[in-house]
Amino acid sequence: MERREFIKNTCVLCGALVGIGVLNTSLSGCAPLPVFNLPQATGTIQIEATQISAESPVLLLKHPEFEYDIALVRLSAQHYKALKLECTHQPNPLVPTKTGFQCSVHGSSFALNGQVTQAPALRPLKQFPIEVQGTMLLIALN
Repeated sequence: MERREFIKNTCVLCGALVGIGVLNTSLSGCAPLPVFNLPQATGTIQIEATQISAESPVLLLKHPEFEYDIALVRLSAQHYKALKLECTHQPNPLVPTKTGFQCSVHGSSFALNGQVTQAPALRPLKQFPIEVQGTMLLIALN
């Protein structure tokens, strides 16, 4: 076998193994997160608290005018956090995981409460104030 053919075959095999690993990681016990497309881009977001359950404690809030999604996280029956999914190390979008949020660029990770769990990020995620009014959650976009 020529050197060129050997390298080509090795690269194909390596790519296939990496692909299988990525596929296995992405499928391992994770269902897609619920997504709420926001009707307005500014001011206050109103969300029914029942949209977030203990089984699926994260709701992604999306709007075409937002550069980054917002994660609405249910920490307990009356305790919620709204987190901007922008890495605090460098401005990159974060990917939700089972246990928090991951920056795929430099490896920073954050817990569901927004605290840093792995550097290089040193600051927690930006939070938006939430007010609970009965069954409604009011998120102030400031």
